[in-house]
Amino acid sequence: MNKALMQDLRAGMGLEEALIKHKTNLKEALAMPSCDKPLDEKYIYRVNGAWLLKKQVNGKMVVFGTYDFLSEAKIVRRELAKYNWNKLKLGKILDEQNITFSTCNTSNNGNKFIQRLTSGNYIVQKKFKTGKKTVHVYGGTYSSLEDARTIRDELIRCNWNDALLPKIKAETGIRNSKGE
Repeated sequence: MNKALMQDLRAGMGLEEALIKHKTNLKEALAMPSCDKPLDEKYIYRVNGAWLLKKQVNGKMVVFGTYDFLSEAKIVRRELAKYNWNKLKLGKILDEQNITFSTCNTSNNGNKFIQRLTSGNYIVQKKFKTGKKTVHVYGGTYSSLEDARTIRDELIRCNWNDALLPKIKAETGIRNSKGE
């Protein structure tokens, strides 16, 4: 429904009077797209109060991050399209555009990749195979589950690139159980 028509109806104008004023009928008014709903947001989804950018690339669904604002997600989508959706360019795009990932908890991973140790600490780790070789990514040991989840989610966002772990810790202000 047209935004001006909606405002008139909310202000107390009668339906018939509003339809006449806006030179439309009920069928057309209901068919009009709402200005409150984003249009043509290809690859962008609203999830838990944030905007998730994801696209299928080479047969696999790839998440390009969550953003606090739709406008930021659109900028990142536009820039990624220029680089043929190369996820390795995401860091460069975020830096150039001065955009950060959303602080909303959009993780659907629960405690995946997190194990509780007998000491009461939580370890973040992932093992996966690349051909015949098994790769082990160690994300650290943390005293709180929330810290472990945050580190895990950030590692997932950067495709488990553990070289970025010091930067992630610095940006989030999280220290491992050793105080590092």
